[in-house]
Amino acid sequence: MQWNAKDLSSLKEVKEYIDTAIVPLLPISLKGDMVQTGSMVEFTQMLSMALQVQFTGRTLLFPPFTYWKHEEFSKKSIRLQEWEQTIQNEGFTHIFYFTSDLDWKHYEAGQGNEVLVLPTVPLESMEEKFKHSMIQDQVKQFINLFVQKWQQ
Repeated sequence: MQWNAKDLSSLKEVKEYIDTAIVPLLPISLKGDMVQTGSMVEFTQMLSMALQVQFTGRTLLFPPFTYWKHEEFSKKSIRLQEWEQTIQNEGFTHIFYFTSDLDWKHYEAGQGNEVLVLPTVPLESMEEKFKHSMIQDQVKQFINLFVQKWQQ
């Protein structure tokens, strides 16, 4: 399911099957690394959407957790912990965070949750067919991870 009116209107009927949240972690910057953060955002959003499509019926793609790239890590970490607690309180037993921001590699996610830090792929210079092919290759790598987490 995606975070849109159509999908959310039917969430109550299928909530018992939707136990996994996908949350993109997206940095923004207006400094010299603006293009780099733009690449991070584009790649992370495309991958998150493709994963949600792959696991429709079991996942809900949340709106991105957006933060200033140069914000103190402890501040953004505390806010993400609040998101995590709220999502878990609503019955989601698994949360997958996706990001290309290396700052998150040491974040301690709660039990059943996973922060996946991906290398940034500069999609802006790729043709559309190559973008989608590369994203699908990435999705294939995560299928086993999702299934393993669900079986624990």
